[in-house]
Amino acid sequence: MNTDKIEGLEYPNPIISYTKKAFPFVVGGVFVLILMTIYFFKVLTPRYEKNLEAAVHDKQTVIDNLKLKELSSTNNTRECTTNCVDQIYNWENVQEFYSIKLKEKEWIKFGSNKVGIEFEYPIESNKLVLFEFNEWPKQESDPSGIEYSWSTRELGTEYGNDNFAWGSSSDLKIGRMSVDIYKWVEKDGNYFIQSAGGNQYEVEKLLVKDTPFGTQALFYKSPCFFFCNNSSMRSPDQNILIINLPYHKRPGIESILFGIPDNFSNEDLERIISSVKLTVD
Repeated sequence: MNTDKIEGLEYPNPIISYTKKAFPFVVGGVFVLILMTIYFFKVLTPRYEKNLEAAVHDKQTVIDNLKLKELSSTNNTRECTTNCVDQIYNWENVQEFYSIKLKEKEWIKFGSNKVGIEFEYPIESNKLVLFEFNEWPKQESDPSGIEYSWSTRELGTEYGNDNFAWGSSSDLKIGRMSVDIYKWVEKDGNYFIQSAGGNQYEVEKLLVKDTPFGTQALFYKSPCFFFCNNSSMRSPDQNILIINLPYHKRPGIESILFGIPDNFSNEDLERIISSVKLTVD
């Protein structure tokens, strides 16, 4: 066989030929790699971080609920569950919630991880106790700020909550007329409560007592806020106990208020004051 090179005929370079054929595949591979990288960092990573954050939040919620159950341990007269009733407000910013069913009258220890306190309060028989802590972003429109309350209602009913302990931040906005009280002050022997609506009301002092954590409690007659000249529509007179809390323990939370019915004795009042403890380091 004649293997001599035929003059004038060019043989292609196999390396160059292979490179030309492989070039589109290389470009395609690089393009796919870039897309996968963008997808990983722009889609998968944020999704993973969001899921991880949600998992951490759920775990913390479980831990918080366990702490709350320790504060309100069950016995044969009490049924506790975080899901025995709906939340008072079905809003997205409910940060903490629990409820307790009581069949017999007794003193109960309550607590809140968000507020950072625990206390005792006597509850009547056949009552449902609900606690809710709401915190909304600071904004011009309402709702805005912090609101928390412990309330009771009759077992088997869906409405008619009566607060027995509550509080708010100084910038709370819910509705147009705010009389949410967030702290009290004493000026020249006179006593004033201050509202989130920016108003200050002078009140009649019934008792002032020091607290173990360096603040004071004020027991006072609540002033009239609405329909004051209409005896058939105005709210009944009520005595209130307000305890100022160390502000730095929970930013935005400066006090807790208690409703004190007429049938409470001085010993009951003293027990409530002495039972309030801070649970935040």
